[in-house]
Amino acid sequence: MNADFLAAFKRATEAKWSERSFNPRLYGFQFQRDTRWNPGLPDDEIAEYESILGVHFAHDLRIFLREMNGTGLPTLNVYGHSGERPRQSVGVYSYAAPRDLDIVKADGRVARMSGCTHGHSGETRLRSCS
Repeated sequence: MNADFLAAFKRATEAKWSERSFNPRLYGFQFQRDTRWNPGLPDDEIAEYESILGVHFAHDLRIFLREMNGTGLPTLNVYGHSGERPRQSVGVYSYAAPRDLDIVKADGRVARMSGCTHGHSGETRLRSCS
């Protein structure tokens, strides 16, 4: 993964998101029309976030965070024709405190992406990789 690939990925996804709205017949999370990526983070903010979480991010995640930092609009969880109203959820987490910090801490996915998981009695916990 490199910055050129991510720049192309960002352009392609934002172009796709700008031209379509969610499909009410489908079930599951869908990006909203005009969703855009948040700007990337400088290295010092990435290091600060690693420190807050007590992990060291994998190289590819650090490259990703330099280019883009989550999505600006939530996704809509659509339930097809069930009659249930769509619910909102985070599209792609923003790894800048404080927007999604509590969710990321509780979730543990960041630890799995960084290679810093520790399973204990079926739990996934964040731990230091140093």
